[in-house]
Amino acid sequence: MTLQPVRRVAKDETNKHLAAVDMTLNSWNRVTDISPSPNERFVLKKYMPPKAIELFTFSQHILGWVPKGQWKLLQLDDSSYFNPAQRYLFQRMLSDQQENPRGKSFLFEYDTNAVDNDNADLLLSYLVNFVLLFEGHGYLVSSNSRDGERLALQDGFVYFEARKEDAIDRARDILKVYESNPSLSPQWIVDITALRQG
Repeated sequence: MTLQPVRRVAKDETNKHLAAVDMTLNSWNRVTDISPSPNERFVLKKYMPPKAIELFTFSQHILGWVPKGQWKLLQLDDSSYFNPAQRYLFQRMLSDQQENPRGKSFLFEYDTNAVDNDNADLLLSYLVNFVLLFEGHGYLVSSNSRDGERLALQDGFVYFEARKEDAIDRARDILKVYESNPSLSPQWIVDITALRQG
């Protein structure tokens, strides 16, 4: 089965997916928790790198923190502003000539086809890069965000958010690997490259 890498979904379908991990959209189309957490959420904050190549690989590394699952959801909230040239670039990445992405939900679905799954993650890393580069507001969660793992992208900052500190420890480990050589892509990108060159 060949999947489309991504499809835009309406708010009711977005909330149906988010409810599976105890999250929902608020009035500004921001991803928030449904249930009040018995403990404070754990958050790790990091500003995007200033160099283009380092931002490119940074986007790949941080995507690796979001748990793999049957789906991943990229949500842009209503406070995101992209000018017409930026919107055109976003639309071209999605082969989508339609409306402004602000406030929209983009669903990436995964199955047993490794090539389709890799293509979805590659595209998602480019979109994460886009949101950071143009200082938009976005949120990324997956069907396996059972510990509340939510990647928030706001004004060039990345917020690793979770209900358990173990998830934040994983974020610290990912950042440590990235910071050891900021120009180097993570292993999952290296593996895709090797497979496609072979």
